[in-house]
Amino acid sequence: MTIPPGGSPPADEYSLNQIKGIGRTRQQQLQTLLAITTVPDLAVAEAAAIEAAFREAGYPITRSNVAAWVAQARQLVEAETRQADKAIPSTPERPSERGAIAEMEETSTPAIAEEWRTQATVLLEFQTQGEGFAHRWRLLNPTSEASLLLTDQATASLRTWLQHIGHIFFHLHEDEAGDSLRAWLQQQIPLAHSPLAHSPLAHSPLAHSPLAHSPLAHSTASQDLVESWPNQAEAILSPTRQPPPLTVQVCQVMLLQPPNTSMPIVAIAGNTGFSSSLQANQPFQVGVCLELPDLVQWSLPSGVSYSLEGFAKTLTYPHRTIPLGKSQPWMLTSGQTQYKAAIAAAALPSGLYRLQILIAFQGVDIPLTIYEISRLQVI
Repeated sequence: MTIPPGGSPPADEYSLNQIKGIGRTRQQQLQTLLAITTVPDLAVAEAAAIEAAFREAGYPITRSNVAAWVAQARQLVEAETRQADKAIPSTPERPSERGAIAEMEETSTPAIAEEWRTQATVLLEFQTQGEGFAHRWRLLNPTSEASLLLTDQATASLRTWLQHIGHIFFHLHEDEAGDSLRAWLQQQIPLAHSPLAHSPLAHSPLAHSPLAHSPLAHSTASQDLVESWPNQAEAILSPTRQPPPLTVQVCQVMLLQPPNTSMPIVAIAGNTGFSSSLQANQPFQVGVCLELPDLVQWSLPSGVSYSLEGFAKTLTYPHRTIPLGKSQPWMLTSGQTQYKAAIAAAALPSGLYRLQILIAFQGVDIPLTIYEISRLQVI
C-alpha cells in the first residue's frame, strides 16, 4: 500500500492512525524506509531496526518512542487474534454424550486403560480449494496402503467441523454411503473379533456406558475398533511390553528465499516469529529440523517415512488458509533421532500470517504433529 505525497494514510482498521505518536509524516517515513504501512507490519518490526533506519536517514527519533509504537501495534494485533479465535464455532456437544464421557471418566480403571488394543490405524486425508474448504476426502490405512476415495455422496454424509487443521470430528449418517464406509473400515482390522457382548470385557463399565447406546457409538469409525476385541481373553489380559510412544520435537524452522540459499530466515523452537520477513510474490522454501528422542528404543520396519505439509493463515480479515505444498516422503532409520525435511513452497502476497506445519508419518503409529509459528511477515 502506497501513500501518495500529500495524501492521507489508509482509513481502515489496520491504519497506523491508531498508534499514538505516529502522524502523517511518520507514516510516510515508515513506508519509505521500511515498507511499514499497517498495524500488523509495525507489530512484527523491531524497535532497534526502526531507530537505526530513521537515524541513518537523518530523522530525529528516540528508542523509547519507537518501542511505544511497536508495543501498541502488538497489543492491537494480539487483541484481534484473540477475537478471531473466539469467533471460531465450537463443536456442539450433546447432553447424552457429555453424560457418557463423564461416566466413563468416573468408572474407568487404570487396568482397563492399559488393556486397550489398537486394531487398525486409519488416516483421514483431505485436499483444500479456495478459502480452505475441504472438497476431496480419502481414507488411508498406512500399514496395508489400502485407501478409499470418498465420493461426493459419501462426503455429503460427513458432518464436519474444521476447528483446526488436524482436528477433524465427523460421524456417519445411516445411509448407503455410511454403510460402505463402515464396511471398508471393518476390512482394515486384521484380527478376528466377536461382538462386544461376547468379549472378555463385556461386563466392563465401558460396555454398559450410555456411550454404547448413543448415536455416536453406532456411527463413528471408533466403533469398529471398540467392537473388535480379540477372541482370546489372555491376549487382552497379558499385554506385551512395548517401547515408549514416539514423540516429535521440532527444533528449528527455516525459510529460504530464494529456495536453496545458504542464508535462511530462522525461527528457533519456542519463538513466536521469524528473525526477518519474506519478500512478497517471491518463491521460498520451508525447512524443518525435528527430533524423535525415543526412536533409539524402537526397531522400525522397512519403508517407514514421514512428510511435511505447510499452510499459511492470514491474521487479518478476511481470514484465509493458503496451502504451501507438501514435501516428498523422507525415510526413518532405526537408531537415528534427528531428521530434516523441506517444502518448496509457493509465493505469498504481502501480509501477516500464522505458519502451520503438519508432520505425518507413514508405516508407524505416530500421531499427526502440528507445529505453529504465530507470526510471519511478508512485505
